[in-house]
Amino acid sequence: MPKVITAAIIVVVAGVMLTGFFRLSKMQIEKTYVIESENIVEESGEYLLLIDDHQLTLQNVNHEAIEFGRQYTVLYEMSIFNKNRGEVLRVDEVSFPSKN
Repeated sequence: MPKVITAAIIVVVAGVMLTGFFRLSKMQIEKTYVIESENIVEESGEYLLLIDDHQLTLQNVNHEAIEFGRQYTVLYEMSIFNKNRGEVLRVDEVSFPSKN
C-alpha cells in the first residue's frame, strides 16, 4: 500500500511540474502596428495576422473590424517552443488626442 501512495504522489507532483513548465513556456507580447491588407490572410478557413515574421491566429478577434492603414495595439501570446505561431488575444485601435 505505501508503494501505491508513493507512486500516486510522484505522478501528482510530476503533473504539477509539467503543467507549470508549459504555462511558463508561453509569453505575451504587446506592440503597436499599422495593419495593412497584406497583414491579414485566410488559410484553411482560419484568419491569420502576419506581423514580425509570426503567424498569429485571429480566433477571438473580429478581423472585419480592423481597418487597413490604421494603427493598432496588438496583444498576442506565443510559445517558446514554436516562435512562428501564436494567438492574438486583443486588438485595440490607437486613438490620438484631438487638436482643439
